[in-house]
Amino acid sequence: MKRDSLASSVITLTTDFGLSSAYVALLKGAILSINPNTILIDVTHEIAIGDIASAAYIVGTLNGYFPDGTIHVAVVDPGVGSSRNSLVIDMGSQFFVGPDNGLASHLYHAAEKVSIIQSSDDNIGFGSRRTPEGWQVYTLNKPEYWNHPVSPTFHGRDVFGPVAAHISLGVHPSSMGNLTSELVVQKNSVPRKDGNTVSGNIIYIDSFGNIVSNITKEWIEGDRTTAKIHIGTLTVVGVDQYYSEKNDDFIGLINSAGYLELAYSGKSAADILHSQIGESFNLELSERGTAGNPT
Repeated sequence: MKRDSLASSVITLTTDFGLSSAYVALLKGAILSINPNTILIDVTHEIAIGDIASAAYIVGTLNGYFPDGTIHVAVVDPGVGSSRNSLVIDMGSQFFVGPDNGLASHLYHAAEKVSIIQSSDDNIGFGSRRTPEGWQVYTLNKPEYWNHPVSPTFHGRDVFGPVAAHISLGVHPSSMGNLTSELVVQKNSVPRKDGNTVSGNIIYIDSFGNIVSNITKEWIEGDRTTAKIHIGTLTVVGVDQYYSEKNDDFIGLINSAGYLELAYSGKSAADILHSQIGESFNLELSERGTAGNPT
């Protein structure tokens, strides 16, 4: 995407830095030192340390809700300082900047329109995948666009922040790295289907304790009243429209991002079930409740 130089750009920030240290301020300072006119949006800095699954979900919900030209910076980087690549993704109207470790998984699946994989497809959604049509992905390898000296433990401040700032000033990503045809997509970022069972997992727990799965709405657009959600030994029948449809009970819902979640009226479902990221979250569909076969 071509940008107008010196335009006031929006840069979003999603990290696991927390708010009790100076890391967020230093990241912002690195950006503002290059482009003081940019608008910085804190999405969250409270991702659990190293929780790529949650961060990938959050980043995936952002695309399409910000102005054209927005640059989404995500830094949840347990492999910082290793041989993992650093990326800029030009998605056509917006950009992603961050480590190549699966943080762009849900952006990838949305672009490829992948919501499910069959139980026999062992490789889809795992490891390196070819970039979607319409995307341009660059591996960052031009240090002149970084802060120096580069800390091996703080690429957010020294690599990703400065790169985002330069993009906001109109520098094309091709000036900062080489075009690549692959990126890392996180394991289990899409569910599997076997017969009438969609086997997913928990990818995010929000501040209300709602448990978000990687199962998207395409799979329950049939008869929602017969769908069954299974988490551990708990079974919840039916997917409701609103939080208020049940009192003092578990509620299956499609959230505002289009993902199936489990909530509890007035309480934290995650606390009640002691749920953790990565645990199984399965959906059982009756024959008349199966919503076709999304691609």
